[in-house]
Amino acid sequence: MDNKYKELEDIINEKAPQLVDAFTYYSKDKIPRKKLEKAMRYYAKGVEESTIIGLIDLTLFGSSKEGVLFTNEGFYLKESFEKPLYILYKDIEDVTVTSAEKDCNRVLIITSKNGTINKIKTSLLKKTPFMEILLESMNLCLEGLVGENDKYIILECMDESIKINYIKAVINLISIDEKVNYKKIVEIYSLMTQINVSKEGRSEIKEYIMSKTKENLYEVLDKMEENVPEASEKILHLSLIKDMIGRCISLNSYNDKEKEIIHKISKKYKINDEQVEFLKEACENDFKIMNFTKDDSEIIKDFKEIATKAAAVGVPVAAVYLSGSVVGLSAEGITSGLAALGLGGVLGLSSMVTGLGVALIVGFGIYRGMKWLSINEKKEKHIKSQFLVEQAIRSNQKIVSNLVEDITSYTSQLIELLKDSNKNTELIEKIGREINIYGEALNYLNIKSEKLEKYL
Repeated sequence: MDNKYKELEDIINEKAPQLVDAFTYYSKDKIPRKKLEKAMRYYAKGVEESTIIGLIDLTLFGSSKEGVLFTNEGFYLKESFEKPLYILYKDIEDVTVTSAEKDCNRVLIITSKNGTINKIKTSLLKKTPFMEILLESMNLCLEGLVGENDKYIILECMDESIKINYIKAVINLISIDEKVNYKKIVEIYSLMTQINVSKEGRSEIKEYIMSKTKENLYEVLDKMEENVPEASEKILHLSLIKDMIGRCISLNSYNDKEKEIIHKISKKYKINDEQVEFLKEACENDFKIMNFTKDDSEIIKDFKEIATKAAAVGVPVAAVYLSGSVVGLSAEGITSGLAALGLGGVLGLSSMVTGLGVALIVGFGIYRGMKWLSINEKKEKHIKSQFLVEQAIRSNQKIVSNLVEDITSYTSQLIELLKDSNKNTELIEKIGREINIYGEALNYLNIKSEKLEKYL
């Protein structure tokens, strides 16, 4: 850890052991690997290991699914029956402790600069030394001696339930005409692949999109909120609006009904009209770029304009790519592709790859290999943006793979039903129709892959 944070590290290492009697505080070099991995999996998603100062495991059997993880930027906390909490030291306005005879029965009240109040009630922690750590960290903030965290957890790394309900919300929007076609299947599978939904999750979504009855949209949105990481709510809301707009544009709709629903959701999330319009422009920019009619310099210019507009309307650029790109690239794909264009730092997209471990592109010419050894003038103008093509092809292949796997599942169901076709006539016809739609989607994706290959 940088010596810049040694004073903070010393404070935490001195006072954190005082928080507990029945549990152990582990300083950074003594944290058992399995405990750290469990903490990172269950409540400290996206934490960068280089920032970690110490860990307290609050579970009886040492599973580390609940506890406190201190970093040089803030702390992660998971209490029993509470959603995970993540608070940055720099965001704290005030810290107080209620009165009670036993320190462990007191309540630690943390007021953030944005007015949010969090209360830590668990009787497993003593609140006075916790308050002292936070007060000391607030003082160190004034001297610039704590870490600065402006990173966001990408949607792919969030809880599966968030991803499922996020996609259900998009399905509700694009299904208001109550029609299901292969293009809608492609859009949903593209989104599921971008954010890495599990096979079980895909099965749930597959049933949902084919179902004639949908859950209430606002109930779906409320369920999506249940496990959102602290400080990620706003950027997730912006990302959802972006994906809703982008999928509508891709389907050549974005009609008045869809706009009305998007307006209502935006109002619910306090996203203003100017921000909605910007998200629409960002989607349109992606579609234009993926037509591959522009050279590298034009693409770079367009992305820089997007970054400028984002700052002007108060939308983090990371919100545009939290789930990947509306043209099918994952967060990793779009980040790597823009890094190849030299835009990663300019757009601030490094703030988006928390928890992903993305290796940005180095030695791009080597990656392209012998095919680009003899570069003519036309190709030279597009050499860096070719990596976006590579990422699009790779993403398309993953979508095809997921689609084939689910078609196979449909086929297995059909074979079982055919064993007693007289009793299962309606169900056989239903699954047959669904297989046809999925087959059309697969054919569409194969044609798309062939077109993309031509740009290489």
